[in-house]
Amino acid sequence: MNQKLIILSYFLLGLCCISFAQHNKIDTRSANRRFADSMYAVNSGRMSKSDTKGNTLSKKTESFTDTIKTTSLNYSILTEQEDCEKEIVIEFRDAPCKTLYNNTWCTNKVKMPSFRFGEFPDEFKIRLIDHKKEQGFHFPCKNGRKSSHYGWRWGRPHGGIDFAIDVGEPIYAVFDGVIRVAQVNGGYGKMVLIRHYNNLETLYGHLNEIKVKVGQIVKAGDVIGYSGNTGFSTGPHLHFECRCLYQTFDPEWILDVENRTLKTDRINIEKTFFGIERAEKQINKRQPLTSLSKVHTTFEGKPYYSFKEKYRPQAEVRYLAKGGNQPVKKLIEINHEDKSTWRYWRVRKGDTITKLADRFNVTPRQIIEMNSLKDEVLKPNTKIRVR
Repeated sequence: MNQKLIILSYFLLGLCCISFAQHNKIDTRSANRRFADSMYAVNSGRMSKSDTKGNTLSKKTESFTDTIKTTSLNYSILTEQEDCEKEIVIEFRDAPCKTLYNNTWCTNKVKMPSFRFGEFPDEFKIRLIDHKKEQGFHFPCKNGRKSSHYGWRWGRPHGGIDFAIDVGEPIYAVFDGVIRVAQVNGGYGKMVLIRHYNNLETLYGHLNEIKVKVGQIVKAGDVIGYSGNTGFSTGPHLHFECRCLYQTFDPEWILDVENRTLKTDRINIEKTFFGIERAEKQINKRQPLTSLSKVHTTFEGKPYYSFKEKYRPQAEVRYLAKGGNQPVKKLIEINHEDKSTWRYWRVRKGDTITKLADRFNVTPRQIIEMNSLKDEVLKPNTKIRVR
């Protein structure tokens, strides 16, 4: 009888342990994996919350129950959260880019884990500045040098670029926009995040002082704060991020750091830059990409320009296949009248318009015009004119 009671006790104890583990959802991921997932994981209808031990737990977003009106900023809170760690999603009538961001306006989180990026077009064009609307550009800081790049750093993702700068230097809004977050925010320390009218968001971290408030409208060049050394920082510097739909991309896609200017006035964004597959691939694929593979894809993505924009006419400028431009020094003069000087090339696997232009010392646009190309696809074993 006693033996049966002992066996039954052990059995009940085991059931209790299993139930406890399932209820608390113990996280067995490594620290780097948790950090990467918290930045880039696409968790539909979920959000991340860190406990005192550094473990990240996910919990479903609960709907708001009350509506609180604030007349000073002309917005109303649509939902109510249990604690300050959750997203505070509000409807702000003066928020920029309401259509692209699906009317989301979060005032306490940099990224909204519940936002579904995959529902949007596979690619969309962004005009960075609009001279007709007097929307300009200003570099984020006058002083300081680039001290850290975008991408993997110290075994973990670094979602922006750093500028080594003394404490107290003014920090400027890069484009026109509205302040979405202005507070102390974890490792960012004192930080400001602006949503711009051009559909981008920019983040300024480790500030010593914040000079703006949530909902405030700013112009490019307005002082939003002063540089500092707050948060997880190894020394005084400005941490600067560029974001689109709550996802980071390399600020040097658009910034010329050496000359402190814009590289281009427009850019195209693709889902694939952020590890989000195109619609047709998502339909035919059974297993989605893992969160960590999305992090790798984000740091390997390149800015994209349409075919016409890449190869639009411009004197002595060659547009590279992945955006940007550089001057061409030596070009072969092509004689269209004398066919005896024409030269042809049989396309091999891996050949591109840019590679052939480099090989034969011509511009990509010249190859396009000589062959009346309508896209960049070069079929192997076909003959094209290169001079």
